[in-house]
Parts: sequence; structure tokens; C-alpha cells
Amino acid sequence: MNRREFVKQVGLGLAAGWAVGRLSWPFNAWAAGPELRLALLADAHLKDGNDRRPEALALARAVAEIRGLSPPPDLVLFAGDLAHRGRPDALDLGRGILAGLPAPCWAVRGEGDHGPGGKSAWVRRFGEPWFSRAFQGFHLLGLDTSLTPAAGGPVFELGAV
Repeated sequence: MNRREFVKQVGLGLAAGWAVGRLSWPFNAWAAGPELRLALLADAHLKDGNDRRPEALALARAVAEIRGLSPPPDLVLFAGDLAHRGRPDALDLGRGILAGLPAPCWAVRGEGDHGPGGKSAWVRRFGEPWFSRAFQGFHLLGLDTSLTPAAGGPVFELGAV
């Protein structure tokens, strides 16, 4: 499964989870327990540091729409491809736009986020390109699936958890 298909499946899963939460018995018994409101963003493909480009305006609009949600999300996930070819100026612009979110944002790196400066350009701005963290009673795992696999090796990267 490629990253785009994975993001699509996650989105469908989140939509299904939302729908189940809105249905009445017997489904509401499944929803008992902690609640977590998530927002998911992906594939901004910012070309450079120009905040007037259509892709930058689209990301800013998405952030504004998330800010307008009531209740707001508890957490925002960014599923990769923030920058085109990992340009540092695009990563900086993306970081600035995402700073306007009303909740913490955890991001994984996509194949489009590779470029000048390599992994270190991402790490300097966002931390490791994967996460494995507990949040409000849930454990969330985000993988950097954009790595080229070594012969017989893994196709994703996960550090010590």
C-alpha cells in the first residue's frame, strides 16, 4: 500500500468512526471510553517560501477551517508531503502556516519532503519524521514510509519507543 492509499484509508476510517459515533444503539456501546477529535491534513506540496502561491493559500485555508471547528480538534495529524522536494524555504513556510492550528500538530515526512538537507532539514523543523506517542488515552503511531528499503530491510523507519 502506498502512502496516498494509506492516507485515503485513514480518512475513510476516521469518517467511519465519526459516523458510528453519531449512530444510536447498538453502535453507541462501541464508542464508550475516551474520545479523541482528530483533524488530518496531507499533501500541501508547498513549492517554496512564497505564501501567495495557490498551494500555500490552500493550506492556510485548511488551517483556518480547522480553527473554525467547534469543538476544535484535540490533535492534528499531517500525513506527509508538506514541501515539494523538501525545500527548506517551503518547510519553513509550512511550519509557519501549521503554527496557526488550534491544537498540537504531529507530522510524518512524505516522499515529497525529501530534498536539500535530507532528513536533518525536516528534523530541525519538526523533530523526528515519525512518532509513537500516547495522547489522551490513545497511542498513536506515525511512520515515515518514504524511505527506500534496503535489500530485505524495512520500508519504514521507527526509532526507539
